[in-house]
Amino acid sequence: MTIPFFKPSADIIKPYALMDLDDTLFQTQRKIDAWQVPTAEPEHLVCATVNKQNEPLSFMSQRQATFF
Repeated sequence: MTIPFFKPSADIIKPYALMDLDDTLFQTQRKIDAWQVPTAEPEHLVCATVNKQNEPLSFMSQRQATFF
């Protein structure tokens, strides 16, 4: 009889990752321009949030989008 490497259990403590999303995983175009973020060329930005008029409000770089 072999014992499985991982056996699901309700007793296992599950990790949580808490982070500030704004300015960490996405930022407004104004902040991207002010910070001169080298990985945030406009053609490579991903829309992260929209305003009430459904216009892009915040953006992520490709690297941030992959992480998110």
